[in-house]
Amino acid sequence: MRQRFPNTKNECGEPDGMAAYQKREGSTVQKLIARNALSRALGLALLGLASSTAFAQAQTATPAAADTQSTQETQQSSQEQVTELDRVVATGFRQSLEYSTLAKRESTGFVDAIYAEDIGKFPDVNIAESLARIPGIQLNRDVNGEGLNIAIRGLPSSFTKTTINGQSVATASIGLDAQNANREVDLNLFPTEFFTQLKVYKSPTANLPEGGASGVVDMRNVRPFDNPESQVTYSLQGDYNDLSEKTSPRGTVIGSWLNEDKTFGVLVGLTSQRGHIGVEGYETIGWTNPNLTDAQCVDGGSGTTFPAMGAPCNTTGGNGWRIPDSIASRPGETIDAQWLRDHNPGLTNAQIGEALIPRLGRPVHMAGDRDRDAFLGSVQWRPNENLEVYADVLYTDAHRTNDRIDMNLIGRNGAMVPTNMQLDANNVVTSATFENAQYFLEARPYTEDVKYWQFTPGATFFFDEDVKLDVQASVSRSWMYRESPTILFNSPVTTVQYTNNGDIPTWQSGLDLNDPNIGWTWTGGRVWAQNEKRVTTTGGLNTSLQLGDDRNNVTFGIAYDENYRTIVGFGDTGTNWQPYAFEQVPDAALPNYINPGPLGFVTVDFDSFMADTNYAFYRDAAGEANSSNTSAPTGGFDEANTAAFIMVNGESEIWHRNLRFNMGVRY
Repeated sequence: MRQRFPNTKNECGEPDGMAAYQKREGSTVQKLIARNALSRALGLALLGLASSTAFAQAQTATPAAADTQSTQETQQSSQEQVTELDRVVATGFRQSLEYSTLAKRESTGFVDAIYAEDIGKFPDVNIAESLARIPGIQLNRDVNGEGLNIAIRGLPSSFTKTTINGQSVATASIGLDAQNANREVDLNLFPTEFFTQLKVYKSPTANLPEGGASGVVDMRNVRPFDNPESQVTYSLQGDYNDLSEKTSPRGTVIGSWLNEDKTFGVLVGLTSQRGHIGVEGYETIGWTNPNLTDAQCVDGGSGTTFPAMGAPCNTTGGNGWRIPDSIASRPGETIDAQWLRDHNPGLTNAQIGEALIPRLGRPVHMAGDRDRDAFLGSVQWRPNENLEVYADVLYTDAHRTNDRIDMNLIGRNGAMVPTNMQLDANNVVTSATFENAQYFLEARPYTEDVKYWQFTPGATFFFDEDVKLDVQASVSRSWMYRESPTILFNSPVTTVQYTNNGDIPTWQSGLDLNDPNIGWTWTGGRVWAQNEKRVTTTGGLNTSLQLGDDRNNVTFGIAYDENYRTIVGFGDTGTNWQPYAFEQVPDAALPNYINPGPLGFVTVDFDSFMADTNYAFYRDAAGEANSSNTSAPTGGFDEANTAAFIMVNGESEIWHRNLRFNMGVRY
C-alpha cells in the first residue's frame, strides 16, 4: 500500500525534507551495508596478517600461551559475527542537516532551506536572524542591532515576498525609526521557536505567489504530527546589554499531544520576551556647507545677494548655514570676504563656501523596552491515508518603548562663524573654531503597541493512487499605534572648538551641556504631539490538483490573494500643545523639568513635563496629518490578485544521468 502523507509536498510545492529522505532511504542503506562489508574484509585481512605473525613467534610457546591464543581466536570468531542493519536513521542535528541538503538537491530550481534542529540551535531573537543564515540573504538590522527584515540578492526588502505556510504575510510595525511605506515585512514579531522549516525560493515557479521579484521566503510553523509522540519542550535564554545594564530574558514552551491511534493531534506554544535596549551612537543627518553672500564671496560684493549656482563660492549647492554679517561678540566688525580670509588663513573664499560639516552633528542615546508575547496553536486530523485536515493560529502582541535624546550642534540653518578653519582634500572641515554656535536638545520618546494574528486552515485529499488535491485558506490582520512627542529647546550662544580627525567629530565649549541651569530656552524650540496608526490585512485561498507522483506530475491550481494597508498620521505640530506648554513651563521654569543625562548632556523629566502640560489631552485631540513623525505619508492601498496556473514536473535519464525539469504558466 502506498505511503502517501510521508511523501506529501509542502505549501509551496516542494517535497518536505522527511519525504525526500524517505525516497532516498533505500540507496542510503545499501551504501551503508556495502561500507560495512568492505570494513569486514579489511578487518579480516589485518587479523589474518596479525595471526600469521603471532604464529611465527609462538613456536616455543608454553601451554599457557597456547591457551591464550585459543582465547584470542574465540574472541576473533565472535567479532566476525557482524549484524547487518536493514535501516539506519540519523536523528537530531545531523538529520536536520541531511534534510536541508536533500531539499536543495531535490529541488529543480534554486532553493535553500534550514530545518527544525538547525533553527533550535541558533541563539536568535527572532526569525529574521535565523533566515540570515541562509546563503544569499541579507539581514537588515534595526538601530539597536536586532534583526528586522531581510533582502535577497541585494534588492530592497520590499522586493521579497514573505509567507507563512504558503500564505501572504503583512505586518504593521516599522522598527525603531523606519517608514515601511512599501511591502516590507518586519520579522521581529515572529519567534524562531515556532517554526520548523524555513525555505527561500530564489527562482520562480508557476505555483509561487506574486510579489517576489527577488525571491519568496516561506516559514512553516511546527505542527503536532512533526513529533512521533506526545511531548513538551521548553527553552530559556537571556541577553545582557552593557549599555542598558539590564538582562533581557525570554522563554518558550511548546507542548504537543497525539491520541492513541496517532490520527489526531493538538499543539500549543507560548513564548515571552522582556527585552531592553541601550544604544549610544553619533549621527550627522547629512552634510552641509555655508551659504555665503556676494559680499562674503568676493571683495566689494553685495551683502543682500548670493552667488549664483556655478559661481566660485557656490559650485555644488547645498548652502545650508548662513554666516551672519555681524555677531554680538565682535562689535563693529563686518564679516565680509576679507574678514573670512583673514580669520581662516590659507583658505580662499571659494574653499570657505564649500566647507563641509555635519548638518546636525549629534551624539544619541536610546533606552527602552522591547516586550513580545506570542501564541501558536495547531490541530491536525488524519483519520486515514486519504485525508489530512489541519488548522494553525498564530498571535503576537508586542509593546515597545524608547526614550531617545540627542544633542545637536546646529549646522543646517545655524549662524556659526568659522575661524581658523582647516579642510582636507574633500573640503571636509577637520578643525575649526565656530563662534556664535548653538546647540539644541531633542527628546523624542515613543510608546508603541503592535498586534498580529493569522489563521490558516487547510486539507489534503487523495482520490486515487496518483491524484492529490490541496486546499488552503488564510486570513491575517496586524495593527500598530505609536505615540511619539518631540520636546526641543536651545542652549545659549557659545564658541565651539570643533575637531574631525576621521573618527567621530568632537567639540568643546564653555557650556556644560549636562547642566540644567546654563540658560536653556524655548526660543527656536518645539513641543509637538505626533501619533501614527497602521492596519494591514491579508486573505487568501489556494487550491491545487496534482496528477502523478511527487517527481512526475502535472499540477493545476487557482489562487486568490488580497492585501490591504492604511497609514494615518496625526499631528499637533505647534498648533495647540506647544503654546500651552510654553505658557505652563516658561524659560524660567524650564530647569525644573531638565535632568542630567546618561551621555554627557541633559535629558527631560518626561513624566513631570507630560503631566504638567496636559500632554494626554492634546495627544488624543491631534488631527489627521499628511504624514507621520517618520515622514511616511498618510494613505494606503487595497489590492486583490486572482491567478491560475499549470505546472509540469518530470524526471528522466539522459546519458545515464538524471534530468529533472519544471515548467509552467501562471496567469
